[in-house]
Amino acid sequence: MKKIFAMLLVLCAAMTLSNCTLLQPEPTATPEPTETDTPVPTDTATPIPTDTPVPTETTTPTNTLVPTNTPRPTKTATPTPYGFLSKKDYVTDFSVGDGWFDIYLTPLNKRPDYGVTYTGKEAEISIETKQTYVYLIHEDLWYDEGEPVYVETTINVTDGPYDNHMSVVCRFTDDGWYEFSIRSGGNWELFDHDNDDGYKWLDTGATYSINMRYDENTIGMLCDEDALTLFINGEKIKTVYDDKHEEGSVGFSVKTIAYGGSVYEVSSFSAINDLSMVDLPD
Repeated sequence: MKKIFAMLLVLCAAMTLSNCTLLQPEPTATPEPTETDTPVPTDTATPIPTDTPVPTETTTPTNTLVPTNTPRPTKTATPTPYGFLSKKDYVTDFSVGDGWFDIYLTPLNKRPDYGVTYTGKEAEISIETKQTYVYLIHEDLWYDEGEPVYVETTINVTDGPYDNHMSVVCRFTDDGWYEFSIRSGGNWELFDHDNDDGYKWLDTGATYSINMRYDENTIGMLCDEDALTLFINGEKIKTVYDDKHEEGSVGFSVKTIAYGGSVYEVSSFSAINDLSMVDLPD
């Protein structure tokens, strides 16, 4: 019995040891940490504050209207400028006669009978005596050597005999000038006037470009270096070369021939140094 009891004690002890060993739990392996790391931050771009919106295109307020009592101006023609456009460019309709002086030439042995009147719309020249040459020269227009000038005037005979001279003048000095003249009958003449030798023809001719009798004529001459280019009513007539007169003033003239009693109306005159301002025919 004691032997059995002893064996039971041994068995119990063994079981106890075994149980003790079994009762010590095996250390469980430390589990690998699951991916519970701090999550990668998602893109959290700073939003544009809702109280500061991106400005949109501003439109014109619909309540801002063009006043109906202020109509848009209609297009009107640009008026022709008159007077000095620059120091060397001049246009006039003879509203006033400022700057003009007149002289005369005549073979008669007495002072001729003539008058110059500025009516507010033209210069009117009346000549009662025959063989009378009346010149109107502008004292403020002077062109030096090498400076071109285009001179032009519009004249018509309103009363008197049929045969008359009407001219433009350039390079006018105390010594002489150039003069391009037309006659009512259809002829033209280019003169070199010398105060010692008088009138000398440089060229002459006839043309259908001249309006006859009492019709209006526009006469032009371009004085550029030694070239004198002649124009009648928008038509180029001829270019003549001469270098005697190199500088001077500009103007125009009218002349009676065999009879007096003529009346001339001069509606415009221009002297242009800037040739880009004029459109001359070739």
